[in-house]
Amino acid sequence: MKLLMKDPSLYNKLLNTTSSLEEFSSKLNRGQGTLRRLAEDPQLYENLNTASKQLSLILEKIDAGEGVAGSLVKDKELNREMKDTLVELKNSVTEFKELIKDVKEHPKKYLKFSIF
Repeated sequence: MKLLMKDPSLYNKLLNTTSSLEEFSSKLNRGQGTLRRLAEDPQLYENLNTASKQLSLILEKIDAGEGVAGSLVKDKELNREMKDTLVELKNSVTEFKELIKDVKEHPKKYLKFSIF
C-alpha cells in the first residue's frame, strides 16, 4: 500500500486496469461482445467447435504429408523444384514485359503492314 502512495504512476496503472476490467465486465453483462454471444448462442459455439475440429484434421493431414499442401511442407525436393519453377516463371514474365515494351517502342521492328 505504501508503494502505491509513493509511486503515482503505479497507482494510475492500477486505476486504468481496474477501469478496463469494469468496462469489460459491463459489456459482458449487457450482452455486448463476442464472448457473451459465444457463451449464450449454442449454435455459434457448435459452428466454431466444428470448424476447429475440421481445421485440426486438415492440419494433421498436411503434417502427415498428404495432399498438395502436405507435399509442399514435407517434400524438400518438391519444395526446391517449386521454388526453382517460380524463379523461372518470374524471369519469363520479366522477359515478356521487356519484349512488350520493346514492341511498343519499336513496332516496325516486329510488325510489317502492307495494304497490297
